[in-house]
Amino acid sequence: MDERPVPVCTQYEDATADLVIAELNRRRVPVLRFDPGRDFPASATLAARTGVTGWSGRLTVGERTADLAAVRALYHRRPSPYPADSGDQAARFAAQENRRGLGGVLGALSGCLYLSHPQAIARAGRVQARAIGRGDTRRAHGSGNPDHE
Repeated sequence: MDERPVPVCTQYEDATADLVIAELNRRRVPVLRFDPGRDFPASATLAARTGVTGWSGRLTVGERTADLAAVRALYHRRPSPYPADSGDQAARFAAQENRRGLGGVLGALSGCLYLSHPQAIARAGRVQARAIGRGDTRRAHGSGNPDHE
């Protein structure tokens, strides 16, 4: 049996991710489910370092731990945004640094397969926000390419 874990980054109430996790459990694949926007850094801890072979260290959420060098795949699906609702500049800065730090490590794991790469999802969100800001609803809600609408 392959003991390499699959972190699942999603909200707690995600029926689609629940189905994926159930299938991974059926196949005896170790799963570490967490919501980065809600769990990190409060109940999730990251201890990571980089070397010639890539990232090593641990991601721990509650009682469960994933060895970063052994992660086989990462499923990134609709995690909560990092809290930055406060008007406090320090809180916004901390949320941005948490997102970049955890997302940067998880997005650069050697030999990891990604289902919805966290950095690609972040880029897509920024493109959508800019399109909405310009009033371009076609690009905000679709591909933006009339040939694919």
